[in-house]
Amino acid sequence: MWQSRLIAVSGFILAASLSAPAFGANPARPGSINYVEGQVSIAGQALDAQAIGSAELRPGQTLDTQIGKAEILLTPGAFLRLGDNSSVTMISPSLTDTELRLDKGRASVEVAELHEQNNLIIVEHGDTERLLKTGLYDFDADRNLLRVYEGKAVVRHLNRDVEVKGGHQRAHYNLSNAYRFAGKYDLWLEEWEKAARLNNDSEDVALVKAVRSTPRQGTVAP
Repeated sequence: MWQSRLIAVSGFILAASLSAPAFGANPARPGSINYVEGQVSIAGQALDAQAIGSAELRPGQTLDTQIGKAEILLTPGAFLRLGDNSSVTMISPSLTDTELRLDKGRASVEVAELHEQNNLIIVEHGDTERLLKTGLYDFDADRNLLRVYEGKAVVRHLNRDVEVKGGHQRAHYNLSNAYRFAGKYDLWLEEWEKAARLNNDSEDVALVKAVRSTPRQGTVAP
């Protein structure tokens, strides 16, 4: 699905470059909507494909999904992808201070580029989670969980900082520790399960569940 987003964004950029003079172009800014699919809205206003590249999530505004997905530009090279039945609020869209709050549901952040002046923060349940390295991060507000597949984050709860490295996760009900998890193996299982459910393959769904229930050496459950 995200390939469709790349095609849509590329088409938008090409159309804009052909139809507008260079001095009139508006470069993408933090909060720009890169992709929408299904039921997505900002402040109650429904978004469709026409919003790609033109709509922005502004300070204080909330983006909601029902059965839908959306991608938001954070900084050049960093993107937040929001899953079904999820909600995220923009706190600060500055290039040097980019902060959003995940109110419910699940989101992932892919950071392909990160510079010294960038300050990427996701807030969950009052805790601030600062992303310090390029990588892939998963946030689950409903399960009170942060997973770092690759990269490094620092979670601040009250006056205590907890470092979460790649291949580790932190539950918000555990204030002091980050636990190892299966990392890319878990991500692969998730993609396998999604494909199985999409194809209504009950045998594969059952097999994924069986694999998940089998303990793997070197992993620790929270």
